[in-house]
This record gives sequence, C-alpha cells and structure tokens, in this order.
Amino acid sequence: MADYIDYVQNNMIPSCPITKEDIIQAEDILGPNLVSLKGKTVRKSPERVVLNSLDNLPNELLTAHGNVTIAIDIMYINGIPL
Repeated sequence: MADYIDYVQNNMIPSCPITKEDIIQAEDILGPNLVSLKGKTVRKSPERVVLNSLDNLPNELLTAHGNVTIAIDIMYINGIPL
C-alpha cells in the first residue's frame, strides 16, 4: 500500500484519478488484502500425541521387541485420506 501511495503521489501512473486519500479510505472500507495474508501465513505444527498405554499389546510383542515407537502420517489427496 505504501508503494501504491508513492506511485500516486509522484505521478508515476499517468492519468490516474486516484488520490492518496482514496487509497486510505479504500483500505479502511475493504480492509487488508486477505489473499496476500493467507498466502504468507505459516502453518504451526500440531502438538505431538504421546500414548503410554500398553494394555492391548500382546506380551510376546513386548518381549520380542522391547520398547516400540509407532509413528503415522496421514496424507490427503483431493480430500481423501491415504
């Protein structure tokens, strides 16, 4: 927005009927550019889920492998979880 105001004030856009006040009023009425803000917003990674319950695991599995860490990733393609 600051660059746009500079262009208008310095007559860098020929035959532009827009003034600095018009730009400021449009910003007040319409708000910020949401598309630009959404594109620059960084997704925060979710917290790690830790389960310490080994009630349902067979004893043979625990004796054979000891401490086991299980991890899973879910990927969505066209809204379908894979």
